[in-house]
Amino acid sequence: MDRSDWHGVYSAITTKFDRDEHVDLAAVAADVSFQLDAGVHGIVCCGSLGEASTLTADEKLSIAAAAKETSAGRAPVILTIAEDSTRAAAQLAEEAAAIERAVEAVLAGGYRTPDLARPGETTVSTAAMGDAVVAALEPQGAGSKDSGGIARA
Repeated sequence: MDRSDWHGVYSAITTKFDRDEHVDLAAVAADVSFQLDAGVHGIVCCGSLGEASTLTADEKLSIAAAAKETSAGRAPVILTIAEDSTRAAAQLAEEAAAIERAVEAVLAGGYRTPDLARPGETTVSTAAMGDAVVAALEPQGAGSKDSGGIARA
């Protein structure tokens, strides 16, 4: 993101959990939609003053991916990097950048979940969207314009 993109209000969202204390990605996505619909200019996930120290790297990356998918280019999504070592922080930043590229590749293909679809875009299930992002992360999926095996909803 270019420095000139920084403007307006960025909402630091809380991480949502289900009854079994697992990250609730559907609730995270709903919160991102709510925030964007309310007019915020960007989303910050996994803030440094709350759950950042208690989430695993995989959970943080899943939250960032869900927020990025839900944002669908409407606003920047920032993942807070607050790790216990420089090496861990660099690794998380690299993995987050790879996920961002994968999400952007899937979105560029015109695929959207029903809640985000606009006319002319292909509607897929949330699970299929997640599968497509994972496929885009795989070496053969990197940079591919293929749907990543998305099943239409």
